[in-house]
Amino acid sequence: MAGSEGYRYPLQVYKGKGTRYTCPNCGHRYRFVRYVDAATGSHLGENVGRCNREDKCGYHLTPAQHFAEGGERPASDWTPPPPPPTLPGFRMRTEEVQATLNKGEPNNLLRFLDGKMNPEHVKRTALEYFLGTWKVPGKLNGAAVFSHIDRNGEVRTGKVIQYDQHTGHRVKGAQHWTHALAGGVPDVFQLDQCLFGEHLLDKYPDAPVGIVEAEKTAFIARLFVPDVLWIATGGLAELKTSKLLPLVDRNVTLWPDLGKGYTKWNAKAPDLEPLFASLEVVDLIDSIATEEERVEGLDLADYLLSSSS
Repeated sequence: MAGSEGYRYPLQVYKGKGTRYTCPNCGHRYRFVRYVDAATGSHLGENVGRCNREDKCGYHLTPAQHFAEGGERPASDWTPPPPPPTLPGFRMRTEEVQATLNKGEPNNLLRFLDGKMNPEHVKRTALEYFLGTWKVPGKLNGAAVFSHIDRNGEVRTGKVIQYDQHTGHRVKGAQHWTHALAGGVPDVFQLDQCLFGEHLLDKYPDAPVGIVEAEKTAFIARLFVPDVLWIATGGLAELKTSKLLPLVDRNVTLWPDLGKGYTKWNAKAPDLEPLFASLEVVDLIDSIATEEERVEGLDLADYLLSSSS
């Protein structure tokens, strides 16, 4: 088994829920990524890995820390493999995105928002962001599909998330990627993600850009503050230079969620600042949040929705 980028002890590659485990720190199922020995394909200790709930848990025990604490080190010999060939990025067909767009009942998130705002405004914005509906029978039927489309119109993938139509909250355990639901990424491709909302950059070349973590937050912020083009990284750890290159020379504000968001994104800001015409990390949410709201990890969308109640 080859290690990721030549490492002896890489994190296990995602190949479905069976490759994700219960976090030993927070106890959440299917959120813990374990380290493996590239020489044998075997896992290291059960607690050696990283929780992908980075903002709310943050548990991470590396192989080096495991060995330093007396963990057993595999004895087998291993030679780093040659670098793998560069593979083309995975793409979805535009027909697959069109199939998710609403031609009947809206998804549960849109149902919730229709009760809060003008339904026509919600529908127009959903079409602008290609926010679709998963229509396959099962627990994801009626889930929101956030298609990740780059500025060239290429569909990289889509995130399928089920919401409660009465509260607008995400249903735990009901989140998948469209490429995984379609049978996974073929071996001849690698998944190459982009920003959610990136396809709108050329449509609004002069609009200031607000960057948030979650796709839902970007969509809701656009409903309330349409003068800003709202874009999502897809997660706290996804504020990456490679993803942000399409925003070169734009005026950008970062709106991290509560929790560790502001600290982490503010620490990255000096390295990112040369990319943009201007950059600001907004701490408004952090400055007004109660302790209870911090524990809940609220984001900009939560505050915008509460202001409309």
